[in-house]
Parts: sequence; C-alpha cells; structure tokens
Amino acid sequence: MNKALEDLQADRGDNEPPNQAETEPVYANRAANWSIALPIVAVFISEAVVLSNRDASPDMVLLMDQFAIILTAFLILGGVTLAIIALCSRKGQGDRPVVRPVLGMIANLLLIALIGTGFVHGFQKGLKNRVLARTVTQTSEDLQAEMKKTAEEGRGFTTEQAQDNLSRMSGALDGVSQNGTGATALLAKASKAYLDQIQPLTTNYSVALKNVLQPPLLDMSGIERRDQLAAKKQLVRAFLLANEKLEAFATNRMNLYREQLRRFSVPSEVIEQAMAVRKSTILEEDALARKIREDDRRMGKAMLGMLDVLDVNFGKWTYNLERKKVVFDNDALLDKYISFRDEMQSAAKEQQRLQAKLLELASR
Repeated sequence: MNKALEDLQADRGDNEPPNQAETEPVYANRAANWSIALPIVAVFISEAVVLSNRDASPDMVLLMDQFAIILTAFLILGGVTLAIIALCSRKGQGDRPVVRPVLGMIANLLLIALIGTGFVHGFQKGLKNRVLARTVTQTSEDLQAEMKKTAEEGRGFTTEQAQDNLSRMSGALDGVSQNGTGATALLAKASKAYLDQIQPLTTNYSVALKNVLQPPLLDMSGIERRDQLAAKKQLVRAFLLANEKLEAFATNRMNLYREQLRRFSVPSEVIEQAMAVRKSTILEEDALARKIREDDRRMGKAMLGMLDVLDVNFGKWTYNLERKKVVFDNDALLDKYISFRDEMQSAAKEQQRLQAKLLELASR
C-alpha cells in the first residue's frame, strides 16, 4: 500500500508544470539569440530593396523604400525589446549572462544609427535633386513665358532666340547633371546630350539663313560677272542643305532622344515617363515644323530659279538702283522671274503664319 502511494506521488511529480525559475533561462536564451538575429534580417531586407529598386520607377522606389523602413523599424524595435528582456533575466546565460543581449542591443543601436544617417543622407540627396530639377522647370517656364509674350505681341521668333533658348536650357540641364544624383542626374545628362546634337544644326541653319538675307541675296547692284551669281547660288544651296539636316533631325527626334536616354543608362521606367511627356505635344509640333521646313525648301528653290534666270540670260537684264529691281529686255523672261519671286513670297508668308502658330503652341 505504501509502495503504491509512493509510485502515485512519483507520477504526479512528473506531470507537474516546470518551475518558472527553470523555464526562465530558455526564454532568455531565445530572446538573446533573436535580439542578434533580427538586425541581421533587417540588413538583408534593406539590401534586397536596394537591388530591386535599380530598374524600378520612381513611384515604385518610393513605395518599396517606405515598406522597407516600416518593416526594418519593427525588426529593430523587436530586437531592442528582446535584448532588454534577456538582460533583465537573472540567469540562463551561462558564465557570461549579458554577452549575447548586450551584443544584440549594440547591433540594433548600430543599425538605428546607420539607418538614421542613411535616411538623412537620402533625404538631403532627394531634396537637392528636387531643387536642381526645379531650376530646369523654372528655366522652361521662363522660356515659355517669353515665347508667349512674343506670340502675343506678334513678333517673329528669330533663330537667335532659338539658339539662346537652347543654350539656357542646356546650361540648366548641365547643372543638374553635374550636381544631381541617381536617375535625376542621368536624365539631365541624356537630355543635355540630346540638345547638344541639335545646337550645331541650328547654328549652321542660322548662319546660312543670314547669308541669304543679309545682304539681300537678290540685290544685283555691283553684279558684273556671271561667277558672282554662282557665289550667290552656293549660298542658297548651303541654306537648303542646312534646312535639310535640321528637318532630318526634327523628323527623327523622338528616336534620337530615346537613344540618348539609353546611352546614359536611364532606368527604363524613367525613359517611358520622359517619352510619354514629350509625346503629349510633339505630334502637332512636328506637323508644323515639317511644314515650316518645306516652306524653307520652297523659298530656296525659288531663289535658285530666279538666279538661274539671271545666269542663263546674263547680259539681257539690268539692275535699277533707284527702284531696286531687275529690268529685263523681254516680257517672257520677266514673267518667269516674277513667277519664282511670287513663289518665294508665298512660301515666306505661309511660313510666318506657321511660325506664329508653332510659337503659340510651344508657349502653352
């Protein structure tokens, strides 16, 4: 009887819950281990987000960064809490009861410092990029305001103004490309490279246009030899060539811009956004630009036609200095000369109307 009672008491002892003092070391060990593990997990998550953001759009980058910050904050908070729990335990850590929780606390505090420094640095870079981008936006708005004023006053938009606008925008983009970071700097570099392609074309066109307008190409005072007419023809051909090159660029400018964006490794999402912005207004602008280039071609060919009439019939005409007109010996030559002149004037008038319309569109 006594033997059975002893056995029953022994069995009941085996089923009793463990003493809190005995379970405390287990929980303290786990808390210490996880206080070290959680900041390591946070580091891996941050690195994963950085890698995934390389080709992501700006909106996706912002979303992923916010997710990483929130998750990392929870992990760090958990790590610090577990380190404190382990430190508050009186036993269960062997001969060195505070080593692992102290290491966990240090790891979490260090990670907080790194993230805080990185956040401040990232915020400063983001702020700097926004300020730099604003300079480009402000330059664009200033140019639009000036073009709008020109359109409202009915003044023609000169090639000098076009070159000045390109230079000012190129300067603003250069500042962003030199001082900005990330996709903002890459986009600015690609855009500046694109403008650098068109600047020499507009410069050559401007010079060629001046050569046929100043002095007036059709001023025949002082023309005594046929080779003098050949020199004038060469100026017209140079103008037509400059106009042709400018038209070739304008016709293909979207593809050329995309090539520059890819050459400077601008993220694909940013490329599509940049192209979408340009496509919103480029179709109507391109249609007007092609018509303007066609009017230049018409004017150039008409000038060549007039010079050919003078060249082929050299000696059959004179130049009236008072009236500033060519006087022909027969009416047939005069009619042919006048037909070319009328074509030139018609193209010039049409071009002025299209330039005003293009200026109004660009100033919106």
